[in-house]
Amino acid sequence: MAEQSPIVGDNLHAEVMVNKVRKDIEFINTKILYVEGQRNPNDKILKTYKAMLESRYSVLEWLENNHQITI
Repeated sequence: MAEQSPIVGDNLHAEVMVNKVRKDIEFINTKILYVEGQRNPNDKILKTYKAMLESRYSVLEWLENNHQITI
């Protein structure tokens, strides 16, 4: 079995991470929509989810910029 070059291995790992972060973003967006759809949305929970979402977008941007991966 041939060894992968470090660059290919890093990019493969980055692609796995990008997919994970995208799934996190989708999950958090779903949670935000659910909370916002409640009769009395909890502002603290919304604020927390939105902060988490912003963080995931930052990670996604960093991965894309540092590993030449696109959405």
